Amino acid sequence: MSISALAAPIQTAIETNEPRRCSDCADGELVPETVAAKCLLVIPLCYGDRRYGLLGVYADDAELLDDREQTILASLAKMIANGIHAVETTRVLTTDQVTELQIDIRDRTFPLSQIADTLGTPVERVGTTRASDGRCEWYLAAESCDVPTTELESLPFVSDARTVSATDTERTVAVTVETTAPAELLADHGAVITGITATADGAVLTVETPPERDVRSLLEVLADPYDGVDLRARTQRDRRDRRLNEVTAEIDERLTDRQQEALEAAALNGYFEWPRPVDGAEIADTMDITRQTFHQHLRAAQRKLVSAYVDADDR
Repeated sequence: MSISALAAPIQTAIETNEPRRCSDCADGELVPETVAAKCLLVIPLCYGDRRYGLLGVYADDAELLDDREQTILASLAKMIANGIHAVETTRVLTTDQVTELQIDIRDRTFPLSQIADTLGTPVERVGTTRASDGRCEWYLAAESCDVPTTELESLPFVSDARTVSATDTERTVAVTVETTAPAELLADHGAVITGITATADGAVLTVETPPERDVRSLLEVLADPYDGVDLRARTQRDRRDRRLNEVTAEIDERLTDRQQEALEAAALNGYFEWPRPVDGAEIADTMDITRQTFHQHLRAAQRKLVSAYVDADDR
């Protein structure tokens, strides 16, 4: 069915991604009269800038579907869209095959490129944790350099930076950022970034998507905020670590957001190494929680992690 064949309010809902109510619709497909109803409410199923479809609700009384019902149905539509998005974004973890993309971004304003420029060395993002206030902490591997992390705090999207570890040749830096990272942009379209390296001149992203994903739409998502976006390589391959990803997905379901954040922060900060370069209090400060709360979350996450591993071995 073409959009032009639909009733005008439905067309408007599609064009604007806004709910539309129709109690006296003109001719067109799906008007209330086609199901002997008096009123129709159309609510787009949207997650971010993606529309997954429309929720249509008919009523046999033109006085129904008022503001109260519209608010309730709008919440339902949001839940449906969130659910579809969750299924779509996890599909890449369970599919037998994936499409791996190598994407060039030749733009000096790319956040990691600005960090590389400030440090004077290429950087690689090796991990990410998310705080409860929505901010992200990027963990970056770089060549050894003498530039203090306070220099990074002069960047407009960086609120805090610190050195996690350093040797004569390598350095790991944690940077707290308040920006929409490429990972979030692509996650909204069902893609997962598995690697990012950057220089002062640009970056290279390694991205995994389900085989049916439209690659052009992903490039357009990146081309909106950045210049010089090009597809370097595209490879179809079997997922070699399917069982591992199934276990990982199960662990993600068991962990709360705070438990996952505590586990990732501990691992990325070297908490499980010996001797420990940091203690629990320092990691708790980065999460804006007490030391006791951090250890509670970490112990709970470790119990669930061990339980999932043992359960997987029993299968």
